[in-house]
Amino acid sequence: TDAQGSNLQVYPVDQNGNVTATGADGLIGLKLPETSGAPVATGKVTLDVNLSSSATVPKGPFNRTNATTYNNSTTTTIFDAAGNAQSVVNYYVRNEMPEGSTTTSWSVYSFVGEQPLRAGGTSPQTMTFDASGTMTSPTAAVKFDPFLPKGQATQQEFTLDYAGSTEISSVFSVDGRSQDGVAPGTLSGVSVDKYGLITASFSNGDTQALGKVAVANFNNPEGLRQDGNSYWSATGQSGQVKLGEANTSSNGAVMSSTLEGSNVDITEELVGLIAAQRNFQANAKALDTASQISQTIFNIRA
Repeated sequence: TDAQGSNLQVYPVDQNGNVTATGADGLIGLKLPETSGAPVATGKVTLDVNLSSSATVPKGPFNRTNATTYNNSTTTTIFDAAGNAQSVVNYYVRNEMPEGSTTTSWSVYSFVGEQPLRAGGTSPQTMTFDASGTMTSPTAAVKFDPFLPKGQATQQEFTLDYAGSTEISSVFSVDGRSQDGVAPGTLSGVSVDKYGLITASFSNGDTQALGKVAVANFNNPEGLRQDGNSYWSATGQSGQVKLGEANTSSNGAVMSSTLEGSNVDITEELVGLIAAQRNFQANAKALDTASQISQTIFNIRA
C-alpha cells in the first residue's frame, strides 16, 4: 500500500510467472506472504564425531551444569511439527577402561531443552570403539523414546545415527552433521523485473512469483487530471484507460529500485536564467534613464 492506503494492483500469475487473468476484473491487490513451505518435524539426525583417544576420564558423576564431569558436547538444531527450532545437546563422557581391554567406551547423555532423552527407557547411550578407533556399537541408529517438545501438544521421536564416528588421537571434532526437519521459510526479500513480475524470496531458499504489476496507458496522457498525492484520473481528453503488462506493446519497462531523474536540462536553464537577469538589468537601466530624462524635463519647465 502507499501512503494513502491504496493497494498495488497486479495481475495474478502461476508459479512460472505467466499471467492467468487480464483486464480490470483480473486485477488483485498485491499481498506478501510471511512464510513459504510446510514445516516437517525432524525424524533423523546424523552426527559424525571424533572422540579423542587421549581424553581422560572425568571425575565425579555426570552433571550437565558442571563441565568437569564430561569431556565434550555437541548441539544440533532440530524442528518440531510446527517448524519451531529445538536444540539437541549431547554430552560425551569417557568411561574407565578395564585393565587389559583394547576396547574403549563412551557414555552419551542427550537432552532436548531440559528434557533428557532415553532409548528404550535407557539413558545414557554407549558408544564403543576397537583398538583402531573404529566404532563397534551402536551398530544402528539410536531411536529415542517419544518426547514432548516445548510449547507443543504432540509428541515427537527421532533417530540419531553415529555411523562414521571415530576415536583417534586428534582433538574432538564434528566431522558431519545433518537432520531431515524443515522449518517454513520467512520472507527475506522482494524483487521486480522489467516486465513487472514481482518475486518473493524466503530464508529457506524458496522463491514465489506473486503477480505482475498492471500498467495503465492512455491515448493522451497529457489530458489526465491531477488529483494530488501523485494521483491522476481519466478525463474526456485523456481517453479511457488501457491496462496491460510492462515492457509490452506501447507500455514502458519497470525500473526497479531506480530513482527517477529530472527531465530539466540544468545547463539550459542556467543560461536562460543568466539571459533573463541581463534583460532585467537592461530594462531596469532603461527605466532609470527614462525616469532621469522625465525628471530633467520637469525641472526645465519648473
